[in-house]
Amino acid sequence: MKVIICASKSFDDLVFLKRTFKSLSVSWDKKTTKIVVGGVKGIDKVIRDLALSNWFTISGIYADVKENGENAESIKNTEIVDFCEEGDQCIVFWDGKDKVIRDLIEKVKKKALELQVFDY
Repeated sequence: MKVIICASKSFDDLVFLKRTFKSLSVSWDKKTTKIVVGGVKGIDKVIRDLALSNWFTISGIYADVKENGENAESIKNTEIVDFCEEGDQCIVFWDGKDKVIRDLIEKVKKKALELQVFDY
């Protein structure tokens, strides 16, 4: 199983993130669950480090701004969703404004992945 975990760039409630991760990950098999992240800094790095510290495997799919320019984030979102299959999950911490996260949510819904959105 793959679990996409992402957050709006403005998200900074690390206590809520850690508590939510711990609560949700109790039901995930560490041997077969792969956490999918889409960045290398900021909140994405925190999510990555949290997953690794809890012994989950990570798959990183990153935006290539040099190659894809202003469409890089949307292309990255497509690649993340395409990497997943029926039965996989997406967990989002969203401010209701972030266009990159809105794009991801729309793509996740189209693919019919299990989606949990935590508004803040």
